[in-house]
Amino acid sequence: MWTASTDKTIRIWDFRSNNEIQVLSGHKKTVAGLALSGDESLLASASYDATVKVWQGSSGELLWTLRGHPKNVTSVLFSPDDKQLLSSGLGDQILVWSVVTGENISRLSGHSTAVGVLKHMPDGRHFISAGFDQSIRIWSFDNWRDVERIEMCGGGVCNTIAISKDGEFMAFGKAYEVQLWSLPERRWIQTVKVKPKGVYSLAFSEDAKWLAMGSADKKISIWELV
Repeated sequence: MWTASTDKTIRIWDFRSNNEIQVLSGHKKTVAGLALSGDESLLASASYDATVKVWQGSSGELLWTLRGHPKNVTSVLFSPDDKQLLSSGLGDQILVWSVVTGENISRLSGHSTAVGVLKHMPDGRHFISAGFDQSIRIWSFDNWRDVERIEMCGGGVCNTIAISKDGEFMAFGKAYEVQLWSLPERRWIQTVKVKPKGVYSLAFSEDAKWLAMGSADKKISIWELV
C-alpha cells in the first residue's frame, strides 16, 4: 500500500502487518496524488511543489522529476499501456509525459480553470477529467482528443470521482454533497447532502451496491444504492 501526505513524503506499507516498509522523500511540499502503473513497476506522485515524480515501484528509486505545471499538481494517471503519464492541477491544461524519456509530449486544453481529478473510464480507451469550471470532460487515449463534456449539477468544485466497475454509475464528490449519475445515459440520478465540507474520496463496491465516502470529518460513510 502507498500513501501520500502533507509531510511531503510517500510511504510504502505492508498491508497485512501494517508495518512501514519504506519512505520516499524528495518533494518540497504536500504530495497530493499517487498513481501506480498497471504492472506495478512504476509509481507516480503529484505535489504542490509543481512537480511530478516517477519512482521505480519495487526499489523506490527516483527515475524522473517532471516540471511543466505552473503551480500545484494534484492528480496523475498512467495510460493503459503504461507508456504515457498524465498530470493535472492548478492550470487549465492536462500534461502528457513519456514515461520512457521523461519528456512532455502533449498539452491537452479544454477546461477553463484548474483540473483537479483524472480517472480511467471502464472501457480502457478513455479517461475522465474534472475541472474547477464545474465540467467533466471525457478524453480519448488514442488521439488525446476531448470527445465529450458533462456539466455537473449546481455550483462547486469536484474533489473526487468514482466509477463503478460495471460502468453503470459515476459519483462526484463536492463540498457538502455527493452526486450520483448514470454513466451510460450521462444522466443525473440523485444528490446526497452531507455534513462535512470536504468530500475527499469515493469508491464503489465491486458489485456497485455500495458507495463509500471519505471526508474532512475523519469519518468513512457507506451508502447502500437501491
